[in-house]
Amino acid sequence: MATGHYRTRKTKNGISYQLTVEADRDPLTGKRDRHYETFRGTKKQMEARLRKFIKEVENGGVVTASAIKLSDWLAQWQSLYLPNIEQSTKNSYKETIQNRINPYIGSIPLKALNTNTIQQWVNSLSLKLSAKTVCNAFNILKPALEKAKVLHLITDNPCVGVEKPKFKKYQANAYTTTEIQNILTTAKNTDLYVVLLLELAAGLRRGELMALKWSDIDLKSGVISISKSIYKGNGKTFVKAPKTTAGIRKIKIPNKVLNVLQEEYQNYLAKKSNPDIFFKDNNLVVCKDDGTSYHPDTISKKWKKFIKKNNIRDARFHDLRHSNATMMIQEGLPAKTVQSRLGHSDISTTLNVYVHYTETMDENAANIIDAIMP
Repeated sequence: MATGHYRTRKTKNGISYQLTVEADRDPLTGKRDRHYETFRGTKKQMEARLRKFIKEVENGGVVTASAIKLSDWLAQWQSLYLPNIEQSTKNSYKETIQNRINPYIGSIPLKALNTNTIQQWVNSLSLKLSAKTVCNAFNILKPALEKAKVLHLITDNPCVGVEKPKFKKYQANAYTTTEIQNILTTAKNTDLYVVLLLELAAGLRRGELMALKWSDIDLKSGVISISKSIYKGNGKTFVKAPKTTAGIRKIKIPNKVLNVLQEEYQNYLAKKSNPDIFFKDNNLVVCKDDGTSYHPDTISKKWKKFIKKNNIRDARFHDLRHSNATMMIQEGLPAKTVQSRLGHSDISTTLNVYVHYTETMDENAANIIDAIMP
């Protein structure tokens, strides 16, 4: 005997209902035969449709689940099979599906999708979006359709055989020691000085830097505790723990940096206690003059303006983290130490992605070999 239930979903177009009807288990595989349908209407109408849906399944006259539209399946896939992924990843998937997939092929029934359809979609996106953006969208669609195949909603995954656009992986630009010194000297007496000093000395992720509070810094011992980060998604920002336990760490900061932070903390206390100015106390180390937080992208934009104005070699704000890693390895620090300070769970990420070969490293290698030669 078939049973049915429903879930209420709120969308920008109002409320819809996800109907699920489960038939008896297959005597050979032991799997339940599930059928899905998305319904829009009143709750009373939905309940009537669910009763009819159950009878259709029991009588064998139901339209197969593969007749549902791709957009409805993607909504079910996210809801049923991706409940435990990171919220930031959920937001990214949702945004990509809404903007890159549904407007193009979302109205097509699952059973009508084929490789040519997917290839045409990829080609269409490639005309106006970067290769990386197109591949990101494709890499969301493919596992969603693979799950549909596993559930016997479709016989084959139409993403198999599709040619994705090729793109070159971004090569980070680590700054040399001389360039780092010039950046910090130039940034003195600007609102970016503390930001750049912390970034180059501690190698924090941008979100970690934006979430850093004075209560996270022991100004006596000079130790920073990293336990949270700011993420963005769907136009919003939110704070949460790092993605891995390795991201939760303590970092010792140099004395020169500590001296600057102690002075900055006194400035923070003065603003906080001044009744003549508006200051929203969020306990943030990096914030606007009124104490409110920056959007993560704002810091990157300020950085771009800074390097353009001062004729500094172009690089992303994130490349300052790469520069920190490269500087530590170049000066002979163990790779394990660098890994721990950066908060990487895998040392291969530290060595293969964040550490960059420099002329100084090459010269040091030559000097070591030279000392060995007879």
